[in-house]
Amino acid sequence: MKPTNETTKKDLPVIVPQASNAQSPGAKPPKKALQTSAANKTAKRKGLSLKQRVEMINYAKNHPKDGYRKVTGKFGIGRTQAQKILKEREAILAEYENNAQSSKRSARTATYSDVNEASWEWCTLCRESSNPVDGTMLQEEALLIAEKLGISGFTASNGWLQRFKSGCL
Repeated sequence: MKPTNETTKKDLPVIVPQASNAQSPGAKPPKKALQTSAANKTAKRKGLSLKQRVEMINYAKNHPKDGYRKVTGKFGIGRTQAQKILKEREAILAEYENNAQSSKRSARTATYSDVNEASWEWCTLCRESSNPVDGTMLQEEALLIAEKLGISGFTASNGWLQRFKSGCL
């Protein structure tokens, strides 16, 4: 047999872990367990109603020396959200002055408002002349109005009819 330079398992030293608090000179200290508390958890974004946004705008206007940190702390929102509200203050105040529902978080506008307005006028004319108006008649008339206005892509779907009835009728 040839002598080899390879070592066998029998030749390796056995390392036994020690239960000592002392650290070796080059070792890193053990990491502490992550501590979580209610304050450290991230909260969901808080959506302010229109009334609350107007209150925030008025607070920032009446307290110009208070920075974003105090404003955000008072209303429980983030800094970027406060900056966005203050940046759009004119539009928010105009919406509030137009008697918009202040309990809603955001206002939605109709995609085809011209068709909706013309359909509303047609519907009121029919009611004044004591003609009953049902959903299919309204959908057909809305399609004709969209065609007359040159609006392509409008479909008087059942969803449109439902939104029209809830918003206008």
